[in-house]
Amino acid sequence: MSILEAMSTGLPCIATDVGSIPKMVENKKNGVIVEPGDADELANAVRLFMDEPDLLIKYGREGRSRALIRFPLSRMTHELTSVYNRLAGA
Repeated sequence: MSILEAMSTGLPCIATDVGSIPKMVENKKNGVIVEPGDADELANAVRLFMDEPDLLIKYGREGRSRALIRFPLSRMTHELTSVYNRLAGA
């Protein structure tokens, strides 16, 4: 959820290539994907944004657009409620 929250506010993400993250973050389009445990790759991703601040804006806009279109709040609320109801036995 934190990635979607960041994306919906226009923040680009640096994330690891695990689980469903690549479904949300497209490498070098709305964020940067790094391999888990690769500190050098993570540092390079941070450095990329420091060296090219225009990418912060570009990737942030792309991420916000993707989050609002593919993961709207109404859909996320419905899906989370369904999970909580199943867990509660409702």
